[in-house]
Amino acid sequence: MDRNTEIKLLQELVGLQEKQSAFLDKSVATNPVRYYFDPARFEGECDKILKTIPRPIAHSSELAAPGSFLRRDTVSATL
Repeated sequence: MDRNTEIKLLQELVGLQEKQSAFLDKSVATNPVRYYFDPARFEGECDKILKTIPRPIAHSSELAAPGSFLRRDTVSATL
């Protein structure tokens, strides 16, 4: 990030603090509560997001020696 962008963002944060506001937009957007409890929506998000991006499964310090392995259950599979 360049210095001018950093300064602009910091000024924006100071302005929010002065207004005692946590919102960057003029209006607050909300989501229906069902979005957080709908199993079909969760499965769709897992398919479209969580199953398509790389995820760290373990840190190298968790492996004792070459050839060691760990088993982890993730959203999409047991690895």
